[in-house]
Amino acid sequence: MEGKQKYGRTAYDIEGYGSISVLPEHQILDCTDRLFLTIKSPSKFTLSGHPWTPCIGSREIFEVQIMKLKASNEFLLKVMARSLNLRRITFYISKAKVKERQ
Repeated sequence: MEGKQKYGRTAYDIEGYGSISVLPEHQILDCTDRLFLTIKSPSKFTLSGHPWTPCIGSREIFEVQIMKLKASNEFLLKVMARSLNLRRITFYISKAKVKERQ
């Protein structure tokens, strides 16, 4: 419990341990606590606020996993767009990709 509180998220931050909403001080933390990582912006991604000591090469491991997650997210969004009969470019993430695929 102390470890989770040490790396807990603040009211205005998403990274760190915590539940979906910020809990009042008197409320007990429950089993829905999560560890959030920011992966959308590589410049904002850091390993400094996390409860484990990163090993050598862990940043590269995270970057590979982030790329796989992005590909999965894009695939899922394309499938959702197709099932909703939306235009293909509706869910593309970056403007460069939209221009590239038009």
